[in-house]
Amino acid sequence: MESLNVMRRNFPDNDLSEVEAILDPMGALLSGIADVSTPVRALHASFYDFLADPVWSMAFAIKMEDIHCQLTWACVRVMKTGLCFNICRLETSYLPNSKVTDLDGRVHKYIPAHLSYACRLWAIHVQEVEFGWNLAQEMELLLKDKLLFWIEALSLLKVLNVVPSHLATMALWLEVCLF
Repeated sequence: MESLNVMRRNFPDNDLSEVEAILDPMGALLSGIADVSTPVRALHASFYDFLADPVWSMAFAIKMEDIHCQLTWACVRVMKTGLCFNICRLETSYLPNSKVTDLDGRVHKYIPAHLSYACRLWAIHVQEVEFGWNLAQEMELLLKDKLLFWIEALSLLKVLNVVPSHLATMALWLEVCLF
């Protein structure tokens, strides 16, 4: 819930209502809403299908492109504010991650769940969004200022393998502006 609130506060629509106000009434359909540190999940896979299909859900339908757009903006903003040099405050950069004895604890302490989510999944959301100049400019600033910090965070999160595909996704998304 805490990470969902952070992400929601970074949505471009500036709706600052707390996630609990939205999710509490849906307690019969979701797990994880009673504990702030437990991931929120649908109790049944059909709930997602219901929300994504306007024929079934009518007034409750969610436009997936809008959600991806909101999450893209939130991820970019979270990374712009959360990524920094030596994010886990390691004493030396001369040791491989495998030789840092308390690395998992440091990662848990210094890379909160919302920043971890943003680093790992922002490109997934970007590829589902139409090109927009404002978003492109924000991503340009992010990549200029925080690219190496993003790669460092992914290394610490043990998902460095996503870098090539995420950068390829960004390149494809940005190609739209050239035509």
